Amino acid sequence: MEVGWQIALQLSGFVSTSLVGALATIAFSVVYYDQRVRKEAFDLQFMMTTLDAPVVPSSPAQAGA
Repeated sequence: MEVGWQIALQLSGFVSTSLVGALATIAFSVVYYDQRVRKEAFDLQFMMTTLDAPVVPSSPAQAGA
């Protein structure tokens, strides 16, 4: 009976460690990217508006021709 408890404890420890480790990795990744975006002032809304802006064709003089 004691061996059964040891197996159950080892199995439950493995499962809980696996779940906590995966969630901790995800949480650290989200915090890292959040801090990076804040530090670099990366604004997705501004970036999207610049992508929708009309493209002005360049003249040959500006293109270096």
